Amino acid sequence: MATDKKSAPPKPNLFEQAAVHFVKSWGLYERAFGRSMSAVARRMRFSFFLTMTAIALAFLFWDYYGIGAWAGRSLQGGNRSLSSVEDSLFDWVVARRPVDPRSSGKVVIAEIDECSISYFEKKGLPGWPWPRDRHADLLTALSEAGVAAVGYDVLFLDKSADPASDQMLPQVAALSAPTFFGGNFDDASADTPATSTVNRWPTALPLTAKPADAPTATIQLPFSPVLAQRAGFVNIQRSGDGMVRDFPLWQAQGDYGVPSMAALVAGQYLHRKFTSFPQSIRLNWRRKHPLPIVSAVDLLPDEHTPCLKPGEKLPDLKGKIVMVGYVASGINDFKPTPIDPEMAGVVLQGEAVENLVGDTWIRMPHEGFKYLLAAALIVFIGLSFWRGEPSQDIDAIFTATNLALTAVAWLTLTFSTYFFDIFTTVATSLSFFGICRTYLAGMRGRALGNDDHVPELGEHGRLHVVLLILRISVGEHLAAGESDSDARRFWETNEYRRRIRRVLYAHGYAKMHEGLIERKTFLAADFRDVILMICDAPSVEELRWEILHDLKLINQELTHIADEHRIEQIATAAAAYVDLSDLDAATRSSSLQNTLGRVLQMPATTGLRAFIASDVECLPRYVYPGSTPKPASEETPCASPSES
Repeated sequence: MATDKKSAPPKPNLFEQAAVHFVKSWGLYERAFGRSMSAVARRMRFSFFLTMTAIALAFLFWDYYGIGAWAGRSLQGGNRSLSSVEDSLFDWVVARRPVDPRSSGKVVIAEIDECSISYFEKKGLPGWPWPRDRHADLLTALSEAGVAAVGYDVLFLDKSADPASDQMLPQVAALSAPTFFGGNFDDASADTPATSTVNRWPTALPLTAKPADAPTATIQLPFSPVLAQRAGFVNIQRSGDGMVRDFPLWQAQGDYGVPSMAALVAGQYLHRKFTSFPQSIRLNWRRKHPLPIVSAVDLLPDEHTPCLKPGEKLPDLKGKIVMVGYVASGINDFKPTPIDPEMAGVVLQGEAVENLVGDTWIRMPHEGFKYLLAAALIVFIGLSFWRGEPSQDIDAIFTATNLALTAVAWLTLTFSTYFFDIFTTVATSLSFFGICRTYLAGMRGRALGNDDHVPELGEHGRLHVVLLILRISVGEHLAAGESDSDARRFWETNEYRRRIRRVLYAHGYAKMHEGLIERKTFLAADFRDVILMICDAPSVEELRWEILHDLKLINQELTHIADEHRIEQIATAAAAYVDLSDLDAATRSSSLQNTLGRVLQMPATTGLRAFIASDVECLPRYVYPGSTPKPASEETPCASPSES
């Protein structure tokens, strides 16, 4: 007969072994991090939050204003780091918003595109650049179509080899619809040398009644005085990252304002001076609704629309603004924008005019708004943590606030012409919140007895334990008919809990457990007034000294919001002592559970002040069934604590 053999237990597979190794390794890291954070929290306590708030506010001030040099070192600051980050976030939002503003239809782009160039090259005529008499023909055609204004994003800075062609363009421009031409303007800080003073720019306007200050500048005007009399600058400065987001409408130099060509065109259409516009605007970029576009050659009456696609019609130009410029590849007049990495210069100029005549440009608060809002959120977060507010409430309020701010910024940019640039503000406050929350984890882990932050029960012989219940029953003692009783009860309960939390997180020896029951269960309401404190020590004397130390601090803290009589009414205490040193590790948890049940059953009759006054005398002791209690002569639960 074969003998039965017990089958060998299955061996863990490779993945299970790897999981166990990872958990153990990660546990070592968590314990090293948690206990170091707990040690820091034990020393800095709640002052950490005020210190970090001051450091964060100082950084915001330095980043916005700068503080110059100090102690021989440059601390200039003023980097506006939040603004640079905000620009990138603006690009992301504006390129992905579900709704784009529709164009007003008042601005049309006449592109001198590849078709307009190759058409004449095939006929054996100059294709690029167009001769100036051909531009004159285009101006004539636009005037006959009844356009309101024309903006020419083409530089006619030098005379050409054809004097007759050069002469024709100014003659036609003087008689055609109001046409504005481009030039180059740079202030004295530019790399190119200054060529004149700003008052020599023909369309510049004085900003004071008696202008006297006319700084030098680099000025490049069209070759003809007729064209120069309607010239505005078309050179655009990019942001530090090379992106074009903001469009300069005019520059204030000394006592004079120098206009852009787009500002002159929009001012002509709206019958306004260019100085009535902001000096710079953030363009409301449209990805889904581009401006109407037509090939410039199709507007010439004798060419019979060679570039018009079958089925398409020329746009009605009567009363419209037409912006003319080169868009063919190789012209090198393309700029990166939030919606197009290669937007032609004439389209960019047209977008600026469209934003002005349609009044759709983005309104943004002052650049300091984001810094002010960030400072306000940091102060709010820092004070909330410093006050010892419940971490669950701080998390919920912080998350809801950030989501609301983000939604407001997104929706206003999508459905209006306003953009509250708070994304970097939210990111900054989130970083600060993370630092405070990480530090609080050290305080909370120690106060809750997390073994990643404090030694486990039993280490160093700490097996003498007191389980103490504090009950905060404010609602039972409110005067009948007292006005706002619910608000009073809510405020007072939170205040008592907050102050007890501040004591135990920063100064106490005991571990604090407020949520004996999960807050989302129906039992939570029945345990809302219960706070469990657990204190362990290697001896009964030290145990009683530690619990008395914590209770005295709690009583002193509560006297800030109530007198002794009120505290005696509201705060009651009950406790039991258990000696776990005679028990093996397997039965300690059962003993603690039974002790907790005994404490919860004790009547809530002993006030906190009376409990302290009795010197925690003769704490009831729980004896685990089956264990052998020590002789009474060996136990000293009522001995006076030694505070040495």
